[in-house]
Amino acid sequence: MRGHLFVFGMFRSGTTLLARMLDTHEDIVCASDPIRPFYNAVRDSVAAEQSVDFEPYDPLGAYFADEKALGLYDAIQSTTFERTFDRDSEELASRIVDHCEPFSPYIANALGPEHTTGDTFSDVFEQLLAEVPAQYGTGDEAWIGTKEVWTTEFAPAVKDAVPDSKFVLVVRDPRAVCASKYSRDAKYPWLFLARQWRKLALLTHQYATHDERLSDDVLVVRYEDLVTTPEETSRRMCDFLDIELDKSILNPGEFTDGRGEPWIQNTSYEDEEPSFNTDSVRKWEQELNERVVSYIERLCFSEMALFDYEHKYVSETGFTDAELLDPPTIPTDELAEWILAYDGESTAAETTGTLGQEEARHRLLQADDELFASLDSRLHRSFFLEPELAADCRAAVERLTGTNR
Repeated sequence: MRGHLFVFGMFRSGTTLLARMLDTHEDIVCASDPIRPFYNAVRDSVAAEQSVDFEPYDPLGAYFADEKALGLYDAIQSTTFERTFDRDSEELASRIVDHCEPFSPYIANALGPEHTTGDTFSDVFEQLLAEVPAQYGTGDEAWIGTKEVWTTEFAPAVKDAVPDSKFVLVVRDPRAVCASKYSRDAKYPWLFLARQWRKLALLTHQYATHDERLSDDVLVVRYEDLVTTPEETSRRMCDFLDIELDKSILNPGEFTDGRGEPWIQNTSYEDEEPSFNTDSVRKWEQELNERVVSYIERLCFSEMALFDYEHKYVSETGFTDAELLDPPTIPTDELAEWILAYDGESTAAETTGTLGQEEARHRLLQADDELFASLDSRLHRSFFLEPELAADCRAAVERLTGTNR
């Protein structure tokens, strides 16, 4: 009997590397980025039910410091794919094809509106997933996998729809994620990146630690462990999936892309043999200046501690006056065009107001236990999504700073 594997994480976090590794294993077929617009369509359906306005297929939000957004997050956590399919089949099919063609072209070539037609989202999901082994499998694999980015919050709904599913959730140092994106032509604002990273890091911790629906079927993999100790990390993944280690997944020279061609992105070459790029672990130190690194560390302070990422410049909670009033920014003309409508053209007053929310978040991290316990739990959740995540972040900060509340 085949199981289903879902790899989720943030972009620029090594998810594609991991997917290419897994796909090399004789017992796994894993497609990269085949169906992400499906998850956006689910969000759109849930948002319409919650009377939250979105343009169809808008990017997924971070949910922080916004009551309506938090309500949408709650609704996504409790929804199932058994909800009535109420999207336009042709538009969804077209968006999926456009999205997956660069990564999983055989699936893109096979898809049509018939794959996005059904009574429920579950019907559509089943049809889309079936194309992974149909286009890339041999029929002998024990696991059918997909890799997607920015979709971690749908893990509970996926588990409900596919009870035999397991999840590998990938985390990478936020400074490395930001540096990797910054090195590209189309950049994203630092605050946008930090909040998205924080959301996905928190959800990863929640599903692996606290969510009874998922915790037994979640494996957390840090990118840094994947590239510096690939054999040990691969053994962990294979044990998690109850399969033998296939040594081919340790040889980047055997990795292939969605067209069956050698996949060499994100690997380094030494002695003409592909290898895991360990230099990428701390390359952010060369790409980002101290001001930007400090800002990222401040924005991601507690979550970095939660995942054992050592801070280089910031050792305590609280923002400096300069960070609140004159934070690092990226020139508008260097930002990705699509993001300008969402998070790219804030005024100085708007930015300062948003950073006031970040300072309030830090106050929650450092508040004494009595005050923290007396506050409305919705305030805790507004900044940390779940009460237990707020408590875990406070505990991580206490360990890091040595404070005693």
